[in-house]
Amino acid sequence: WALKSIILFAFQNGLLKFLEQTQKNMSFPNGVPICLHLSGIGWFDQRLKNVLGFIWPFAAGHRPDLSLVGLALVGAFGSTWFLVVMESLRIGNQGTWASHIMIPGIFIFDHSQGLMMPLYFLFHLYFVPEGASLIIDSIDARAIMASFVVGYLLPIGAHALPAPSMITVARKQTLIGWYQLWHIYIFVCHLAFAKVIGQFFDPVSTPIWYHRFMYLFAFSLAAVPHICVVFLSTLAAIYPGLFAKDAARRMHPRNVFSLTSPWSGKKAPSMDEGLKWLLQWDVLISSLAVLSWSLTLLVRCRMMFDQPVHWGSLVAKIILASVVSSPAGAAVLLMWERDEMVL
Repeated sequence: WALKSIILFAFQNGLLKFLEQTQKNMSFPNGVPICLHLSGIGWFDQRLKNVLGFIWPFAAGHRPDLSLVGLALVGAFGSTWFLVVMESLRIGNQGTWASHIMIPGIFIFDHSQGLMMPLYFLFHLYFVPEGASLIIDSIDARAIMASFVVGYLLPIGAHALPAPSMITVARKQTLIGWYQLWHIYIFVCHLAFAKVIGQFFDPVSTPIWYHRFMYLFAFSLAAVPHICVVFLSTLAAIYPGLFAKDAARRMHPRNVFSLTSPWSGKKAPSMDEGLKWLLQWDVLISSLAVLSWSLTLLVRCRMMFDQPVHWGSLVAKIILASVVSSPAGAAVLLMWERDEMVL
């Protein structure tokens, strides 16, 4: 489904041709030139420009529907990757496949999270041993949130700065293009914070309240952007007079949340529209993947402790949490529930 909805659909609806033309012209369809600062290394610079071509329309601010879809991605992916990093730090996973997330991070960014996240979670379910300790070292627990603030949230926030009023177009494009190394930035920040924190604290098992704090942070990563997107989109539908006419039309829920079927045969009328279709499917598929993964881990845990699974209440909880905080937020709550059972 991910291959059809993301890769093949982008080819069939003409999005890839739009992107190729953008690279050829060294400018976006609305006339904004590609002017980011490059490294001088041919293959790497091409990657920077490719990344910029995908992300710039969501950060440029010229289409509010794209900005809202991009904000949804920030929340869903941030919380999902936070769960992945948490799994890599658990004492019982050290030395296993789950503790090595650098390579998966590269593939996720290069080939879309909607395509690679389901594969990662499938590998995790099959190759990570069950019953291993879920405890996270206290130093890592203290460092993980700071590393996400500095390595993820602050750079993403810089993408939202308006250009050229607050930041030059070239500098903003450079920030966006170079952010393809996001997983390395988070990793380096985590190492640095852990090194500093280790000078003041001993590495001991983390109490359950600190695990709760980490999950609250991850849940906030998912819920806050989701609530903002839903609120603004709903507001534009109920009180369109609060916005410019074109902005209200684009922010309407049918333009932000409705999906274009990859089997529809529709052609993207513009690069912006094609990118929106791609990212909508990317967010949905990756969010459902992390939700399925967390549900499987929770059910496994309940079976391990001979506890019954009340599917009716569990499904109701998932639906309610997904509406309030997105499917990624619901996944965080399921993982949180698993830890509460074990720790």
